Amino acid sequence: MYHDFVLEELEADQRELFKRSSMRICTSNPKLISEILELTETNPGLSFEDCTVWHHAKLLGGILVTGDGKLKRKASAGGLEVRGIIFLIEEIKNQRVRELVECISILKHLKSFNPRLPILEIDNRINAWEVELANQL
Repeated sequence: MYHDFVLEELEADQRELFKRSSMRICTSNPKLISEILELTETNPGLSFEDCTVWHHAKLLGGILVTGDGKLKRKASAGGLEVRGIIFLIEEIKNQRVRELVECISILKHLKSFNPRLPILEIDNRINAWEVELANQL
């Protein structure tokens, strides 16, 4: 049986949203698990889950999305394109997929439960977007 370790990190409601989306779930067969373990051993400080998303993004020629600075530096140094969650929220805002007030709320929510994100950068975005929101009124 193949297993998706990253999906297991999500809360039940997050897993449900993910399963209903058009996003693809990558599973890890024994050969991939061995490759991921090797990546974990050669990159101290990164978790197995970190190395799993890194390895799958590399295999698929995709973009790795993370707020983890260490993972971002390591994967970038390995030649992978890496973007942060803040970049994604900013794109959602710029493309008007969600209202500005929702984007601010999303950033505040992310900040409240993920200490690995760059809090100062998030605070700067929130402050700038709140000014922008006030100017819209």
